[in-house]
Amino acid sequence: MTVALEHKRNKPNWLLALGLPVLVATLSCLTVLTPRFQADSILMSHAILADVLILAPFLYYLCIRKTQVSRMSILRIWVAGLLLVGLVLDSRNSIMLHYIKNYAYPIIEIAIVGALVRSFYLANKNRQTNAANTEFIAKARSFLTQVFGSEILGYLFASELAIFYYLFIPQKTKEADYQTTFTNHKESGIIGFLYALLSVVLIETLAAHLLLDLWSTTAAWITTALSLYTALQLLAHIRAISARQIRFKQDCLVICNGLAAETNINFEEIERFELSEEIPEAADVIQFSLLGKAEAHNVVLYMKTTAKVTKFFGVKKNAKILLFYTDRPADFAQVLSLRIGVCYSN
Repeated sequence: MTVALEHKRNKPNWLLALGLPVLVATLSCLTVLTPRFQADSILMSHAILADVLILAPFLYYLCIRKTQVSRMSILRIWVAGLLLVGLVLDSRNSIMLHYIKNYAYPIIEIAIVGALVRSFYLANKNRQTNAANTEFIAKARSFLTQVFGSEILGYLFASELAIFYYLFIPQKTKEADYQTTFTNHKESGIIGFLYALLSVVLIETLAAHLLLDLWSTTAAWITTALSLYTALQLLAHIRAISARQIRFKQDCLVICNGLAAETNINFEEIERFELSEEIPEAADVIQFSLLGKAEAHNVVLYMKTTAKVTKFFGVKKNAKILLFYTDRPADFAQVLSLRIGVCYSN
């Protein structure tokens, strides 16, 4: 009871926390349409800047200051306000807005890019260690969740960044020892299959571009851009499959399949497992694959409690039965049986 009350106390009143800044922004926008603003646009522009960039973030801060919400989430209110005043105000009427557009915007962009580059660097430097959050995608999720003040947005943007990370940053993963680390692609043939699929996507993109160009050049290039981005996502997933291994840690099992799915499971939460390629007839089943049933699995993990699995684009799903593939499944079964305290025999 006490824990529940404490948890409730640490959550802000979101109606006030977001409603007050929105109210300030709405009134500011309406003020631009009034005769008073037209009569003295310079003075009123400065007043609107003060309301949107100072008052609105301050009201948000008052609502979250005694909660567990990150103080960095104030930045999203300020940036949203900055974008708003940039749209509704004319910089010719306000020297302050002129300097904000010309100097604040670039500084914010440089700061965000710098923080992300630092995350890239730290993840690249420390990824050989066994620390819990040394992977780039984990660092990006943590950082962006604090910036946006939303786990959904943080995970979404982190997934997008992870695509470019695995595309352009060289990956130096240690060879799996099949005691604490296991691969999931060397015996399945999934890499070759995905490269073949990538080739099909590129060929279809070219054909679609030529056909659509006969009707609309703009539509052709939009479709081509979306298809090429899909191809980049697929290529990043392929590279991530080789870089990210299934890992046994001291108290948990880390299961991942490239960028398609991942989870951390405490050993005490595992009820039992079996080596099988069959799909159990149950509603709460998640397969660690990008292409669903088109990809094989050879391990079925039954959970005592619901497991949370992070899929592509940071989407979270819950299930009590997990299906995934691992190379050398017999060795995997021997290690897992020792960790969860069950007897296993071939």
